[in-house]
Amino acid sequence: MQADPFRTNHRIDRARRNVKVVAVLVAFFLLFASWIITEGVSRPKDSQDAQMTMPGQKIEFVAGASSAPLMLEKKDTCVECHTQMGDELAAPVTEMQNDVHHRRGLSCADCHGGDPSQSDPTLDELQFRRKGLAASLLVIVAAVVAIFLKIKQIEGQQGRSEQ
Repeated sequence: MQADPFRTNHRIDRARRNVKVVAVLVAFFLLFASWIITEGVSRPKDSQDAQMTMPGQKIEFVAGASSAPLMLEKKDTCVECHTQMGDELAAPVTEMQNDVHHRRGLSCADCHGGDPSQSDPTLDELQFRRKGLAASLLVIVAAVVAIFLKIKQIEGQQGRSEQ
C-alpha cells in the first residue's frame, strides 16, 4: 500500500511550523531572560557616572564650568590590568586589539560590565557575570533568529523548485 502524499506533505508542513514556533518561543524567552538579568545593571547611579563615548575614539565628555564640553582621554583599567596578568588573562586583551568590536568602539565593559575608567581596577563580580551571561544569551537569540531566517529561505527556494 502506498502512502498518501497529501498526508505526508501535511505532516512535514506541520513539523516545520512546530519547529518555527519553538524557535520563536525560545528566542523570546532568551531575550526576556537577558532583559531580566541585566535590568538595572548597566544604568548609571547618577548623572555624574554617565559617560558619552564616540565609536572608535577613547574620549570622555566632562561637563565643566563653560558651555563647551571638555574632552579627556578615556582611561581603560581593564586593558592596563589584563596586559600585566598571566597568559590566560592577558590573551583576551591581545585578541581584542584586532577585533571588529574594538575597531567599532566597543570596550570590555560594554559586554562584561564594570567601570574601566575607575582608579581601582577591582570589578563587581556579580555585574561581570550578569553582563557576560546577557551577552551570551543575545548571541544565542541571534543564532536562533538566523536559523529561522535560513529555514524560511530554504522553504522559499523549495517552493519555487516544485512549481
